[in-house]
Amino acid sequence: MVIQDLLDVLTFTTGVEQNDAPLQMNFPYEAKPWNGFSDGQIAINCDANGNPITMPAMIKDPGAMNLAVPELMLEKVENFPNPAKDVTTFRYKMGQPGEVSLQILDATGTVVATPFKNEKRAIGTHESVVNISKLKSGMYYARIQTGDNSVQTIKFIVNK
Repeated sequence: MVIQDLLDVLTFTTGVEQNDAPLQMNFPYEAKPWNGFSDGQIAINCDANGNPITMPAMIKDPGAMNLAVPELMLEKVENFPNPAKDVTTFRYKMGQPGEVSLQILDATGTVVATPFKNEKRAIGTHESVVNISKLKSGMYYARIQTGDNSVQTIKFIVNK
């Protein structure tokens, strides 16, 4: 005699009874997984039978959702030459106008120089030439910080 609990276990279904994509005809022959965006629909939930409930995705027009990648205040920081002897140039890109500060720290994290502090910069790429002739040979860090507390730190070498 079969009880209801056993019958429920034997007839249980997840709603996924086959691949959602056909097998490829060439190597590696495996099915590509469903990406969730076919036909501009995106599955967000399932009904009692396991069938997806869909809603139109706004993938085709991201502007309709008022979503965008935020502009970074401080984007890319680099310096050259590295290693440097007497002078090095720091190049950085501002995504928004604002104030910028540059500090140079030694290997222990002690600030050894502040070439500029809270200087206003426009959107775009900027270069700052810094005299490092008074620094001893060794490893240093340059920390560039903006008014909104975006901080980037890069390592550079002084070689006399």
